[in-house]
Amino acid sequence: MRKSKIGQVVQTTRGAGIVDIHVGGRIRALRNLKEMSQNELGEALGVSFQQVQKYEKGMNRVGAGRLLQIAATLGCEAADLLENAPTNGKPVKPFDRDGALSVTALDDLAKNHVGIRLVKAYLGLPPKLRVALTEMAERLATT
Repeated sequence: MRKSKIGQVVQTTRGAGIVDIHVGGRIRALRNLKEMSQNELGEALGVSFQQVQKYEKGMNRVGAGRLLQIAATLGCEAADLLENAPTNGKPVKPFDRDGALSVTALDDLAKNHVGIRLVKAYLGLPPKLRVALTEMAERLATT
Protein backbone atom coordinates (compact mmCIF):
# COMPACT_ATOMS: atom_id res chain seq x y z
CA MET A 1 0.00 0.00 0.00
CA ARG A 2 1.12 3.50 -0.67
CA LYS A 3 -0.41 6.96 -0.70
CA SER A 4 -1.12 8.76 -3.93
CA LYS A 5 -0.11 12.35 -4.54
CA ILE A 6 -3.50 13.50 -3.27
CA GLY A 7 -3.25 11.41 -0.07
CA GLN A 8 -5.49 8.48 -0.99
CA VAL A 9 -4.35 4.97 -0.09
CA VAL A 10 -3.51 3.03 -3.26
CA GLN A 11 -3.23 -0.78 -3.47
CA THR A 12 0.02 -1.78 -5.07
CA THR A 13 0.02 -4.56 -7.64
CA ARG A 14 2.34 -6.76 -5.58
CA GLY A 15 0.82 -8.98 -2.91
CA ALA A 16 -2.52 -8.97 -1.23
CA GLY A 17 -3.78 -5.99 0.73
CA ILE A 18 -6.17 -5.13 3.51
CA VAL A 19 -9.25 -5.55 1.27
CA ASP A 20 -8.06 -9.05 0.29
CA ILE A 21 -7.73 -9.94 3.96
CA HIS A 22 -11.22 -8.56 4.62
CA VAL A 23 -12.79 -10.51 1.71
CA GLY A 24 -10.95 -13.65 2.82
CA GLY A 25 -12.33 -13.28 6.33
CA ARG A 26 -15.85 -12.89 4.97
CA ILE A 27 -15.40 -16.02 2.83
CA ARG A 28 -14.24 -17.98 5.89
CA ALA A 29 -17.10 -16.69 8.04
CA LEU A 30 -19.77 -17.55 5.48
CA ARG A 31 -18.19 -20.94 4.75
CA ASN A 32 -18.17 -21.75 8.47
CA LEU A 33 -21.78 -20.64 8.84
CA LYS A 34 -22.67 -23.07 6.04
CA GLU A 35 -20.67 -25.76 7.93
CA MET A 36 -18.67 -26.32 4.75
CA SER A 37 -15.03 -27.44 4.83
CA GLN A 38 -12.29 -25.75 2.83
CA ASN A 39 -12.04 -28.95 0.81
CA GLU A 40 -15.77 -28.89 -0.04
CA LEU A 41 -15.59 -25.26 -1.13
CA GLY A 42 -12.46 -25.98 -3.14
CA GLU A 43 -14.13 -28.88 -4.94
CA ALA A 44 -17.14 -26.71 -5.79
CA LEU A 45 -14.79 -24.04 -7.18
CA GLY A 46 -12.45 -26.45 -8.92
CA VAL A 47 -9.44 -25.43 -6.80
CA SER A 48 -7.49 -27.09 -4.01
CA PHE A 49 -8.27 -26.57 -0.33
CA GLN A 50 -4.86 -24.87 -0.11
CA GLN A 51 -6.05 -22.26 -2.60
CA VAL A 52 -9.18 -21.71 -0.49
CA GLN A 53 -6.88 -21.26 2.54
CA LYS A 54 -4.89 -18.63 0.65
CA TYR A 55 -8.07 -16.78 -0.30
CA GLU A 56 -9.33 -16.87 3.29
CA LYS A 57 -6.04 -15.62 4.75
CA GLY A 58 -5.87 -12.85 2.15
CA MET A 59 -2.60 -14.22 0.76
CA ASN A 60 -4.05 -14.50 -2.75
CA ARG A 61 -6.44 -12.04 -4.32
CA VAL A 62 -9.86 -13.21 -5.40
CA GLY A 63 -10.63 -12.12 -8.96
CA ALA A 64 -14.08 -10.85 -9.93
CA GLY A 65 -15.13 -14.06 -11.66
CA ARG A 66 -13.97 -16.20 -8.75
CA LEU A 67 -15.70 -13.85 -6.29
CA LEU A 68 -19.00 -14.42 -8.13
CA GLN A 69 -18.39 -18.18 -8.13
CA ILE A 70 -17.63 -18.21 -4.38
CA ALA A 71 -20.71 -16.11 -3.63
CA ALA A 72 -22.95 -18.46 -5.63
CA THR A 73 -21.46 -21.49 -3.88
CA LEU A 74 -21.99 -19.92 -0.46
CA GLY A 75 -25.52 -18.79 -1.35
CA CYS A 76 -24.90 -15.07 -1.05
CA GLU A 77 -24.29 -12.04 -3.25
CA ALA A 78 -20.77 -10.93 -4.18
CA ALA A 79 -21.55 -7.65 -2.42
CA ASP A 80 -21.93 -9.56 0.85
CA LEU A 81 -18.28 -10.59 0.59
CA LEU A 82 -17.24 -6.96 0.09
CA GLU A 83 -19.54 -5.52 2.74
CA ASN A 84 -17.75 -3.14 5.11
CA ALA A 85 -14.47 -3.50 3.21
CA PRO A 86 -11.99 -0.85 4.29
CA THR A 87 -11.65 1.96 1.78
CA ASN A 88 -8.95 3.98 3.53
CA GLY A 89 -6.32 1.24 3.84
CA LYS A 90 -7.04 0.71 7.53
CA PRO A 91 -8.83 -2.32 8.99
CA VAL A 92 -12.38 -1.81 10.22
CA LYS A 93 -12.50 -1.93 14.02
CA PRO A 94 -14.87 -4.38 15.79
CA PHE A 95 -16.42 -1.54 17.80
CA ASP A 96 -17.37 1.94 16.67
CA ARG A 97 -16.31 4.98 18.72
CA ASP A 98 -19.73 5.03 20.38
CA GLY A 99 -19.32 1.39 21.49
CA ALA A 100 -21.68 -0.04 18.86
CA LEU A 101 -20.78 -3.47 17.50
CA SER A 102 -19.65 -3.51 13.87
CA VAL A 103 -20.11 -6.19 11.22
CA THR A 104 -16.41 -6.99 11.66
CA ALA A 105 -16.99 -8.25 15.21
CA LEU A 106 -19.71 -10.58 13.96
CA ASP A 107 -17.40 -11.74 11.16
CA ASP A 108 -14.73 -12.57 13.75
CA LEU A 109 -17.26 -14.60 15.71
CA ALA A 110 -18.27 -16.58 12.63
CA LYS A 111 -14.69 -17.24 11.45
CA ASN A 112 -14.24 -20.31 13.61
CA HIS A 113 -16.30 -23.25 14.73
CA VAL A 114 -16.18 -22.25 18.40
CA GLY A 115 -17.91 -18.95 17.65
CA ILE A 116 -20.57 -20.69 15.59
CA ARG A 117 -21.14 -23.25 18.36
CA LEU A 118 -21.47 -20.42 20.85
CA VAL A 119 -24.10 -18.61 18.78
CA LYS A 120 -26.10 -21.80 18.15
CA ALA A 121 -26.04 -22.72 21.84
CA TYR A 122 -27.04 -19.18 22.82
CA LEU A 123 -29.96 -19.17 20.40
CA GLY A 124 -31.16 -22.47 21.86
CA LEU A 125 -31.48 -21.01 25.37
CA PRO A 126 -34.69 -19.64 26.85
CA PRO A 127 -34.74 -15.81 27.13
CA LYS A 128 -34.05 -15.67 30.90
CA LEU A 129 -30.96 -17.87 30.52
CA ARG A 130 -29.76 -15.71 27.61
CA VAL A 131 -29.86 -12.66 29.88
CA ALA A 132 -28.07 -14.49 32.71
CA LEU A 133 -25.40 -15.82 30.35
CA THR A 134 -24.86 -12.38 28.80
CA GLU A 135 -24.50 -10.75 32.22
CA MET A 136 -22.01 -13.43 33.31
CA ALA A 137 -19.98 -12.99 30.09
CA GLU A 138 -19.91 -9.21 30.59
CA ARG A 139 -18.62 -9.67 34.16
CA LEU A 140 -15.95 -12.11 32.97
CA ALA A 141 -14.87 -9.71 30.20
CA THR A 142 -14.21 -6.91 32.69
CA THR A 143 -12.04 -8.99 35.06
